[in-house]
Amino acid sequence: MNRYLIFLSFFLIAAITKGQEGFVHVFVRGGLGYPSASQLALGLDFSLKDNNAYELSANYYRSKSRNENILLGINYKPIIIRSKNLNLRFRFGGYLGSDLKTFIVSPNAGIEWIQSLSSNVDLTFANNNGYFFGIDKGQRWRTSAEIGIRLPF
Repeated sequence: MNRYLIFLSFFLIAAITKGQEGFVHVFVRGGLGYPSASQLALGLDFSLKDNNAYELSANYYRSKSRNENILLGINYKPIIIRSKNLNLRFRFGGYLGSDLKTFIVSPNAGIEWIQSLSSNVDLTFANNNGYFFGIDKGQRWRTSAEIGIRLPF
């Protein structure tokens, strides 16, 4: 019961915030990818007019078979749903990078959910889907789920 009260009070405190407007944010996200991989992203999130945004990111990807990629990406994120403490955005863009042997390029699409925890901290959930050209056929289609934090810069 105490866990539910803590959880409820956490969101009641967050209800008085408005921490997603007009800032440049820095974010760190990490998560799991299909098939059998992990991914880490570090980047900047720039707010635009009408609560849309775009991000510049650096991503590190590693599969179970020890395939590693270092990718730079840009994504445009138009708003789908907006409330005081919540943003749900469609995200699309692309990645460029390398697996230290070949050049990799990929279109990217997904969904991002951002929940404000306080005026300076946001919790982010992101889904990335992409088809990666220039790598092994078994690794080309990737989808991942990431969780992370976002702070004003």
